[in-house]
Amino acid sequence: MARPHDGPGIATSGADGKLLDAIVRLLRLLDEPRDFPVLAPGVRREIHWRLLNGPQAALVRQIGLADSQLALVARAIGWIKAHYDRVIRIDDLAGDVGLSVSSLNRHSAR
Repeated sequence: MARPHDGPGIATSGADGKLLDAIVRLLRLLDEPRDFPVLAPGVRREIHWRLLNGPQAALVRQIGLADSQLALVARAIGWIKAHYDRVIRIDDLAGDVGLSVSSLNRHSAR
């Protein structure tokens, strides 16, 4: 079982040759409109596979989890964007993303 991510919401690491090769192949398909719809989904799948099994795998997996810290942050950012022209009350924001105010503070302090 994969270990959960318990670090920052963004990270960098080196990309190996196999991942870079897949990315280059996907970019080259942009020049081949006839081939793109058929071949691109497989190359995208390969890129996803390599990311899910690479050095940042735990962080990448968090993107797909509805209740992950990353998902909560994304929902909070969306709410703030939708309400940027109003006074933002923390309890409204917390309620919209499904957290108590104290939980929201705890998640944002990490």
